Amino acid sequence: MRPAQYGAWRSSVIGGGGYMSNLIIAPSNPSRMYTYIDVGGIYRSDDGGTSWKMLHGRWPCIPGGYQVRGAIVDPRDEGKVIAAVGYGLRPPYVGVLISDDAGETWRSVLPVSFAGNDEARMFGFVLDRHPTQLDTVLAASRGEGVWRSTDNGVNWEPLGLEGILPTDIRYDKANGDRVWLCAPAYEAKEGEGLVNVGLSGFYRSDDGGGSWQRLAEEAPVEIVQDPVDSRQIYGIFERCSEIRMSPDGGATWQPFSQGLPVLKDEDRPAWWTPSEHTFMAFAAGPDFVLTASTRGTFYRLECGEDTWQKVECQGVQMLVDGHEWHGKRAGRFGLALAGIMVDPVNPEHWAFTDWFGLYQTYDAGRHWELTIDGIEGTCISVIAQDPTDPGVAHLGMLDLGYFHSQDGGARFHAVGREGGLWNYANCIALSPENPSRVYLTGGKEWGDSHQVFISDDRGHTWRGSPMTGLPSMADRYCISLAVDATDAETVYLGVSGPVSRGEGGVYRSQDGGETWSWFSEGLPEGEDYFSRRVYRTGFEIAVDAAKGLVSVSPVQGAVYHYLWSEGRWVAATEKPPGNPNCVVGSLQHEGRFYLGSDTGVYRSDDGGATWRLVLGQPSRFVAVDLAGGHRVAAGTADGPWLSEDEGNTWRRLDPRLPHRSDNKVAFCGDRLFVGSGGGGVFWMPLGPTGEQPVSARRIAESRG
Repeated sequence: MRPAQYGAWRSSVIGGGGYMSNLIIAPSNPSRMYTYIDVGGIYRSDDGGTSWKMLHGRWPCIPGGYQVRGAIVDPRDEGKVIAAVGYGLRPPYVGVLISDDAGETWRSVLPVSFAGNDEARMFGFVLDRHPTQLDTVLAASRGEGVWRSTDNGVNWEPLGLEGILPTDIRYDKANGDRVWLCAPAYEAKEGEGLVNVGLSGFYRSDDGGGSWQRLAEEAPVEIVQDPVDSRQIYGIFERCSEIRMSPDGGATWQPFSQGLPVLKDEDRPAWWTPSEHTFMAFAAGPDFVLTASTRGTFYRLECGEDTWQKVECQGVQMLVDGHEWHGKRAGRFGLALAGIMVDPVNPEHWAFTDWFGLYQTYDAGRHWELTIDGIEGTCISVIAQDPTDPGVAHLGMLDLGYFHSQDGGARFHAVGREGGLWNYANCIALSPENPSRVYLTGGKEWGDSHQVFISDDRGHTWRGSPMTGLPSMADRYCISLAVDATDAETVYLGVSGPVSRGEGGVYRSQDGGETWSWFSEGLPEGEDYFSRRVYRTGFEIAVDAAKGLVSVSPVQGAVYHYLWSEGRWVAATEKPPGNPNCVVGSLQHEGRFYLGSDTGVYRSDDGGATWRLVLGQPSRFVAVDLAGGHRVAAGTADGPWLSEDEGNTWRRLDPRLPHRSDNKVAFCGDRLFVGSGGGGVFWMPLGPTGEQPVSARRIAESRG
């Protein structure tokens, strides 16, 4: 199978990632499916899930623009799709988007708030369609209340309940005037404050949303209606540890967990913690109801019965594009299971989504198949070029750690789980003097970047640096590092916290990362210099072809270069305006550096003392071709730009790139790579050589 292609861009094969929320089958064409990801946009399959295509390339490039909270498809027309998109309460909102051509084009129709990536994103549906009046649709926004459209999503009217944080809204399938809404009392963080939870509860409307009755202060996180007895609904309560049944449309509830391994521990962990004792999703067939643990164990309830029956799984196939998936050995089948689907045409066909994948079964849960070819939901922290070998690329990401490519970035494989490196890989650097020695900053916990890791075999295995000479990293971050171009044993590291000897600042190692010494003379002491923002931080330290050093501080808005003759850092005499985000150095030109800031891209030819504007596009990430030096790329808020003459002229690259906002950029041979914040890695050939397959050389050949 060929990797997915979007104009000139190819999608690198990694496989999965992101939190896939639900699968929607088009009732008018069961071969057409849609799925969506918390940070990775929306996808379509036209072959029953065998392959997938990203559909969000024309969505607005604003914060939260790829974070999807819900989607529905018109049962009469497989091409009419409505999506609820956004990330929180701060405008500009993405809101409700609609498509009439199966996601090829979109238009915005309702700019209200949704939270595609908050802590309750896995529960229920925030969009639902009237069971008989098919042009009537409800949307439950995050803070702006419930909205209704009577023309299939084009125009909307408010129905009240402002201030709620809904997790699920459902029409009564037997009575279209009745609507249920779940708004459990969870505290969703927004900036430094907490959203008001005073309106939480379980609500019902008996006039299509015109008025609402609060049935109970305690609300389930998700409900499902019994497909045979429409008076009965089932709900997930008690921080996902208990299932209850209401025999009277939600007025009263009674325990209904017989047959499930449910705990009654009041001190259980948060509701999204994977466990055989927690449940976050329902689905209904023609005469049965399904639920599943957040470890992927399914239970089936036959209508009219009172005991859930475990569905025995007999096998799981976990391949991506014909190769074994990186998540198989990590036991990720069903991890934090988010959504369940029963095919309305074939009740033996089920599907579920979880933290990393989408699985389907055609024999009622006995055998499952991972079906994510083309789905790439990973958030990329860094792509690092090996300037000695166009076949090698190093990749770091959130949640999944370090990946390695030996075919020029066409496919990345998970390696290097040794030495404590696991979930986060934030910065990767190496020297052409010895490309087998690779350095990485990251850690094993979410949001972690407290450790330096070292590989002596080009990223295949890793060990943790002893961190000797560094301050305690318990409350500090080390995100950025750089390696001397002529000596792979000399490494520079940025440590967060107030600059002071033995505290924060730049540290240098001259023995390959084993021991470190403070190297910050001249930096503004007593103030924070390096960032603590793990994901959105670019390179804060850079080296050139000789011994030149430049550091930037997004915290202070400062630019410094190192004067070896004086043994100290000195502020740039002509600092670029705006706030610096990233700095990189050329390995072919002594004294040449490029800096990306919120006012554009700047170039220095005197080691960082003075700078001139070369691209007037605000840029968070910049890359220079370490093997050639004449190519420079910039990741902007609306897609990457490329210069092939050392920054003198630029052109914007193909805008059909699905994820265009603030991409990490890097070169690999005759290819340009961009790392996205939820769609994985994309690459574009820059010439005929880039079109051809490439394989990594042996280390000795690379160095020779």
